[in-house]
Amino acid sequence: MGVAALIVSVAGAFIDHRQFFRSYLVAYLLWLGIVLGCLGMGLISYVTGGAWAAAIRDVVIAGAGTLPLLAGLFVPVAIGVPDLYVWAQPNAAPLDLALPHQQIYLNVPFFLVRAALFLVTWIVVGLLMSRWSDPGAHGLDDTLTWRPDRRLRCLGAGGLILVGLTVSFAVIDWVMSLEPTWSSSIFPAMVAAGHLLVGFSLVILVVSRLGDGELFPSTALSHVLNDLGDLLLALVMLWAYLSFSQFLLIWVGNLNVEIPWYLHRLSDGWQWLGIAIIGSQFVIPFGALLSRDVKRSARAMSLLAGLLIVGRLLELIWLVEPSFPPVALPAHWLDLTTVIGIGGIWLAAFAGQLRHRLEEVAHA
Repeated sequence: MGVAALIVSVAGAFIDHRQFFRSYLVAYLLWLGIVLGCLGMGLISYVTGGAWAAAIRDVVIAGAGTLPLLAGLFVPVAIGVPDLYVWAQPNAAPLDLALPHQQIYLNVPFFLVRAALFLVTWIVVGLLMSRWSDPGAHGLDDTLTWRPDRRLRCLGAGGLILVGLTVSFAVIDWVMSLEPTWSSSIFPAMVAAGHLLVGFSLVILVVSRLGDGELFPSTALSHVLNDLGDLLLALVMLWAYLSFSQFLLIWVGNLNVEIPWYLHRLSDGWQWLGIAIIGSQFVIPFGALLSRDVKRSARAMSLLAGLLIVGRLLELIWLVEPSFPPVALPAHWLDLTTVIGIGGIWLAAFAGQLRHRLEEVAHA
């Protein structure tokens, strides 16, 4: 399905190449965010230890192991830089007085060098996670305890700093620079929190389906799901706090250089998408995760995780596509085919990584 959808998407590029690159960027950010969320949650688990950390270990390592594939899938984004970013266009400098100064940082060669640096950094950290995590030494036993060794704790602490910095700069480059005259110090953290949220949602979806006897003893399922639900609630609240903080500060400041970013996203149909994002990313998950019964139900947690993944896709469309004219809310078929294309290929690679990891655990 992934290959077929990508072929259809490439055919669509010959019809409307600008829309193809926009849709592809949204789809790429969705699946890359899931992988980076797996990477980040894996590093956090190395720092904290605990039952939940051991339960998700194989899943997050399998997710991080697909980073080389995502690096290869970045190529269309690199090709589409002149169509996506106004600062990369030959006539960009006269558009705004700030752009000549920004071109010291925002220029195509430096942009591509930074992108390569980000991707290599994430791949190396993911590789170390896989190499240093012995499949036979971290499984969750009946005592529901696990404590990582010193090497893994150092990797977790150092990796969080390194990945946090590179993800923040990647968000500035790939998303915020779509509108180079607008900036927000909260925006990189807000998008990074969304990556953690969507990545952890996929982890919960997999654990809910495979956790009963596959990833840990079946008697631990409800206990682990309860812990994962508490963490998911914390991530939902973190994303909501950062998103509302950015909106509140820009609304209070009411500056001409800041408010157009929200005005474009709160009119011409985009406001309804914004309401759907608030409902799927905060209101429904927050209310549901207050219930202990929901957090202990594999079916309910699977549904919530799926809702959060869909909500993240809507949010990325809301963040990216209003940056391009026409401002009105579009509904283009390439938005769907690119998501299925990248997602189908990624899910196949992820399933292969997870199967290999579980086989190593079984034979350890």
